[in-house]
Amino acid sequence: MIDGIEFIHTNEIGKLKRVDPLGITSLRIRGVWNIENPKDKDKKLVEENPFLQIENIKIKNPNNPANLIDEILIHYHI
Repeated sequence: MIDGIEFIHTNEIGKLKRVDPLGITSLRIRGVWNIENPKDKDKKLVEENPFLQIENIKIKNPNNPANLIDEILIHYHI
């Protein structure tokens, strides 16, 4: 236990309240997932699987909706 910090039960890895001197800041602890880019493997997957489609698209930047960013949309039809 850390003096002045309140541990909260959560479905996340953890959550702490009152982590600053004023007691107004919370800290949420979550896992981070990194997925390796399959590079050329995706082309082979699409060719071999008629239910899979990969498309290059542009979406609005969440930080500035006036700008578009490149994204990849993956469809899998069951």
